[in-house]
Amino acid sequence: MRELRQDWRDLFLGFKLARDAKRLIIAFCGVLVGVILLALVKAVPVWLSLTVIGVLVWGAASYRVAKAKSPGTMLQGLALALGIALTGVAIVLVGILASPATEGLIKTGVDIFVVLVLVAFFGGAITRSAAVELVTDEIVDVRKALGYAGKKFRDYSVSLIGPFLAIIVLGLVVALVSLFPGRVIPYVGEIFVGVTYFLALFAGLLMVLVAIGLLGLGLMPVSVSVEGTDAFDAWSRIYSYIFARPWRFIFYHLVGFVYGMASLFFIKIFTVGFVWVAARFVGWGMGEKFRDIIWPNVVSQIVEIIQPIDSLVLSFLRFFRGLPFTRWTINLWEAFPIPEVTSTPPLGAAKGVAWFFIFLYAIIIVGFVISFGVSLFFCLETITYLLLRKVHDGTDFTEIYVEEEKEELEKVAEEPPEEEAEEEEAEEEEEEEEEEEGEKPEEG
Repeated sequence: MRELRQDWRDLFLGFKLARDAKRLIIAFCGVLVGVILLALVKAVPVWLSLTVIGVLVWGAASYRVAKAKSPGTMLQGLALALGIALTGVAIVLVGILASPATEGLIKTGVDIFVVLVLVAFFGGAITRSAAVELVTDEIVDVRKALGYAGKKFRDYSVSLIGPFLAIIVLGLVVALVSLFPGRVIPYVGEIFVGVTYFLALFAGLLMVLVAIGLLGLGLMPVSVSVEGTDAFDAWSRIYSYIFARPWRFIFYHLVGFVYGMASLFFIKIFTVGFVWVAARFVGWGMGEKFRDIIWPNVVSQIVEIIQPIDSLVLSFLRFFRGLPFTRWTINLWEAFPIPEVTSTPPLGAAKGVAWFFIFLYAIIIVGFVISFGVSLFFCLETITYLLLRKVHDGTDFTEIYVEEEKEELEKVAEEPPEEEAEEEEAEEEEEEEEEEEGEKPEEG
């Protein structure tokens, strides 16, 4: 890693950080697990997916109770577990009795929850690996990065899910306060809602402020990785960076956006190029069996996977079409579209086996391309966080939480008797030497 400039030009190190094999493997695992979990959420009924989530969260709260070392912590854990259990039962009942429109909304919420949990674990591992390597040039292997993410998983997940929960809770409180008097009590209820409407306005202001902070959601896991603190510290840092340094926040993300899209475009062209060349030469050699039967079936299946992602990227670009370079990026991205297949001839037994292996290789390639995009995003967010921290707090890039130092301090704190014994021995030796020096002049 070259010398850090500690300004916006360090964002151009994102490509080098993102293409590291360790971070690509972590991102690939995250994408693979995400695809499997989201497919399961889509396949199972709403009430079942909500039940599974409720049981997992309730189990985590119960584990906190089991590991509690004080009565206060145990009571907090019991209250949390009970609250989660009652809320889970209510949500499951809502899922069972939900209308099709409500069911779709709940499934979207479950999908968001699954994605945030995966980002908390795998995104935390990527940001930790990128931050340590960027600052200290120390190589963090996959096992070590995932181990750190596991230790800090609660802080990672709470930092990401917390803002959404705050908005939902505030909205539900306003709705419930308006529900009972407004619908149950005639005349007086309408007057009560009108008089206390300023409270709803205040809650709306809070919800909007929290929603603005969601722009820095990608920085939340970076804060936990770099500082080694909890979710509350991550919230305070990110929200202060957004509201105190908005133009810096926008500028760094704009540079990262342009650079990231250029990098993804390069990867897309490179991948399509070598896949196309390989398919072309195999088609020349094998003939119509590959060119007209096997390859169209492979392409049709790959398109079903890539098309939603490609459409998502284009939708994201069109959302920011007013920004500089965005129109140019959209035109360039659309200049290399995903190929369309009009017909897929049936496969025989031998061709089916060939199709399976070619499709498997193509899926691995596509998975690593998507993984590069994920890795690049978190690496750019890591650099952006370090830049914002330096501007706002005056903290140098090289200041980062190192886990080994904490372990050494804990080890030293656990062994005071040996140190005290060594100090006593040294003091005794010094006293003996002073006595000997005092006796020498008398002999003379």
